[in-house]
Amino acid sequence: MSYTGVLNYLLGAVGLESWQTDFIGNANNAIWSMSVIEIWKTVGFNMVIYLAALQVNRSLGQS
Repeated sequence: MSYTGVLNYLLGAVGLESWQTDFIGNANNAIWSMSVIEIWKTVGFNMVIYLAALQVNRSLGQS
């Protein structure tokens, strides 16, 4: 079966066709796929805030 999507394409390109799956169409996979996406988004936002706070502390310490 041919699944579409970036992740499935990359899995096929590196020879891991057996790992290709319907990530969003299957209810069991959809909850995990959405959870990973949400965690990835949240960690990125929190990292930007954290790094900005480090920059503020560094500039206050030098003045």
